[in-house]
Amino acid sequence: MLRTTIAACILTLATTWPAAAQQQAITHEDVWLSKRLSAPVLSPDGTWAAVQVTEPAYAETGQTSDLWLVASDGLP
Repeated sequence: MLRTTIAACILTLATTWPAAAQQQAITHEDVWLSKRLSAPVLSPDGTWAAVQVTEPAYAETGQTSDLWLVASDGLP
């Protein structure tokens, strides 16, 4: 039992350590270029929600916007 626990700890550290070492701080550019969601608008029967998703860019011509239609129950 102890060997299994130690092996599990070593395996966990070995797989998560490289990912932790590669983390970087969030910059203002990361925040600026993050996709933005509008407030959802429900369909009249309440089963669907429309959400505008905007992907900003520094150049105004590079900005894109899409309309997503999602089920309001959260299931795909």
